[in-house]
Amino acid sequence: KFSSNVGAAKLALDLGAPRVTSLMERLGVGHRTDIDLPGEAAGSFHAKGLATPVRLANTGFGHGFTVTPLQMLSYFLAIANGGKWIQPKLVKAVLAEDPASLERGAIRYKLGHRFDTLRTRKIFAPGVATQLTRMLETVVQDKGTGVKAQLEDWPVAGKTGTAQKVDPE
Repeated sequence: KFSSNVGAAKLALDLGAPRVTSLMERLGVGHRTDIDLPGEAAGSFHAKGLATPVRLANTGFGHGFTVTPLQMLSYFLAIANGGKWIQPKLVKAVLAEDPASLERGAIRYKLGHRFDTLRTRKIFAPGVATQLTRMLETVVQDKGTGVKAQLEDWPVAGKTGTAQKVDPE
């Protein structure tokens, strides 16, 4: 519901470097998604960087590694997908099943690659994904920091965050 760098740092320290490293590797931090997009960046993560308590604590609240927006989106989609990460793909076109169905609005997705070639991996147990989803939903409910993102007809989940701001003086 509220961002807490101190809480995230304590959690990372309690988990320890091996478990934090394992999670980062399951997520694929520091690796490309292979979305078929030329020049996709890998981001960065170095497990050796967790050797000190300060580095481990910083990793807990998002410092010391980099991810691309696509990677971040894929992590949240894994939570929404019950803990299963599915390789992102670009959609080339949305086509009707047959020309006659255009009038009925029937569509299908035509991809650069078939769906059966998508890589998947389990990141979280389904129960953990459900817990994470509930926590992320509190961000936009009641007195969370993202209440303006609520939608009337759809459940919404959000992520709190803090930022380092430059003091202009």
